[in-house]
Amino acid sequence: MSDYSEIKGTTISTVASDPANPVNGQLWYNSTSGDLKQAEVTSGAWSSGGNMGAAIYHHAGFGTQTAAVMAGGHTYFAYDYRANTEEYDGTSWTAGGNLSTGRRAPAGAGTLTSGLVVSGSTGTVGQGGLGTPTTSTEEYDGTSWTAGGTITLESATGATPRATGASSSSAIAVGGDDDSGGPGVYACSNKTQHYDGTSWTAGGNLSTGRKYHQVMGTETDGLAAGGGTGFYSSDAITSTEEYDGSSWSSGGNLNDYKRFNAESGISSSSGAWTGGARDDNNYGGPTDGAIETYNGTSWSVGPTMSQLRGNAAGAGNYAAGLAAAGSIFDNPGPGEYISGNTATSEELTGAGTSIRTI
Repeated sequence: MSDYSEIKGTTISTVASDPANPVNGQLWYNSTSGDLKQAEVTSGAWSSGGNMGAAIYHHAGFGTQTAAVMAGGHTYFAYDYRANTEEYDGTSWTAGGNLSTGRRAPAGAGTLTSGLVVSGSTGTVGQGGLGTPTTSTEEYDGTSWTAGGTITLESATGATPRATGASSSSAIAVGGDDDSGGPGVYACSNKTQHYDGTSWTAGGNLSTGRKYHQVMGTETDGLAAGGGTGFYSSDAITSTEEYDGSSWSSGGNLNDYKRFNAESGISSSSGAWTGGARDDNNYGGPTDGAIETYNGTSWSVGPTMSQLRGNAAGAGNYAAGLAAAGSIFDNPGPGEYISGNTATSEELTGAGTSIRTI
């Protein structure tokens, strides 16, 4: 990782307040406090968490590291559409209330006591294929799920967007498939929709439509990263866009391609992370479980999970994060495909930027 002296030199600036997003090694003199200060970026570390009750993937995740929810999803080649919910307290997983509608690949947002899942696909066990996309939303109060508003998909067969938000009454859903062009046309949605606890309404459009991407932050301070502009690995992109509640603007690029990854974060400028299975943009398959963290300007490569996992779900932020379940791969690399699911979870601790007085 390059530090400030390699990028900018060693000139020390004088400022009245600390910079919002300092880079590693940056020095400055704070004239208000009379202190010489320096930023230090720490990558943190992953450690083993509790095992979920079922090995799943394509599920929704939200909450914090010590109060997390994982809901829906399915098991490898079972072609089931799970309604199960599991809650995490920082040590162990316990069963929560079941969704009214079992669904594969839903999006999730909010907290343990004020969360939601939206969209995904429904079907019958053993049906095969991707199922039938649903427009329904369900809200969670920490005990049970209740029906919420209906979201608008790009087309009847369009895949789910990704979602993020502070609660079940303040969330956004972003991007996803747009299959309105018919079979074999792998277009993407650039739409954003806001949820107020009752209904979904249109927000600002992404500059680049994307699917299989990662969305983090809040309704007024969000982030969309990576994913792809089409179905194939060769369509993967590294671009990031930041959301202020009404419009999207360009952010820093990811260091590696990331699709179908876990993600979480509290805002576009603090606490966002994504990773678990790097996609090399060349049909190469996943090659490592490294994450990246975002400081509002640029992405930094963070620690690697002990278990390479795709289609996982995340919770928390990069100071205290959680990655749970997902796809596993026997021999990561070119030509490798999913070989099953894992029930394991991992906890991220200590990643972020600190400011020390010299």
